[in-house]
Amino acid sequence: QLDVPLLDNRAISELVELMEKSEQTSFFEEFYEDSELYVATVRQARIPDDIQSVRNAMHALAGAAGIIGAPRLATIA
Repeated sequence: QLDVPLLDNRAISELVELMEKSEQTSFFEEFYEDSELYVATVRQARIPDDIQSVRNAMHALAGAAGIIGAPRLATIA
């Protein structure tokens, strides 16, 4: 098990305080949609031929997870 918290409530609170309700919804929907694309890239990859695309997708997912306050996902990705 990871000792990294699933969510960083403080980071999430600070983030949502900067946005209107509609912006919050759009922001998290966009994260969800982008995450699906990153995971699909990994699932469809043909290792080792596509290793760079896998690295890029996981790097993007880790960065996005860090921004939204999901440190465990950021660590795993």
